[in-house]
Amino acid sequence: LGRWGWLDGLSSDDDRTDGEQQQRKSAQQKKSRRDVRLLEIGAINTQLLDAAARTRVERVTAADDNKLDDEEKASTTNKVEKVHRLHVKAIDLRSTNPKIEQKDFFDLPISEQPYDVLVNSMVINCVTTPEQRGRMLTLCYNQLRPGGVCFLTLPKLCLIQSKYITRSYFEEILTKGVGFELDSTKDSPKVAFFVLKRPQSNSVQVWNEKYARMAVHRKGKKFR
Repeated sequence: LGRWGWLDGLSSDDDRTDGEQQQRKSAQQKKSRRDVRLLEIGAINTQLLDAAARTRVERVTAADDNKLDDEEKASTTNKVEKVHRLHVKAIDLRSTNPKIEQKDFFDLPISEQPYDVLVNSMVINCVTTPEQRGRMLTLCYNQLRPGGVCFLTLPKLCLIQSKYITRSYFEEILTKGVGFELDSTKDSPKVAFFVLKRPQSNSVQVWNEKYARMAVHRKGKKFR
């Protein structure tokens, strides 16, 4: 989000403004920005909630206001503002913190104010059937505004040890099966990271049942 300038918020006038364009906004335009709406699915801690609540104190001077006299211009006030322009909603099936709402993602209605960002970290691998995994990915797509972004992570072993899925087939599911644009990917030794973007389309996506069938995609020696 920092790379796109989204930590400073998004334009109040145009929810579809691309992140790279946000970086070029002037300081005056930043003042008219709104908070980024972020939904964290399967939250296990409050890091994002805490980041959204963090504030700082800014000293504001009246020196540049020509309508004030010299004494008034010399005065300063302290203004409390948010460090990051984020509005975070965190949910989990079994919440371990009062800040995290105990809700099932599958039961969430499509918001009238779609989210700018979804965080789906180490959750998709806990969903038991291909149909439900596809439904979760499709709901992620539909909960986002056009141009919104989903950060998806899952164990790397899911993509390299299963006979029913490969890295290339999983990416095909994300793009052709669900409709996401694959913005970028990254791997650590144990985790696969995907940055997925909803195209600039207002259409609601329907899960392609073709990808619910469990076909064998990897043959060869068995892993332990």
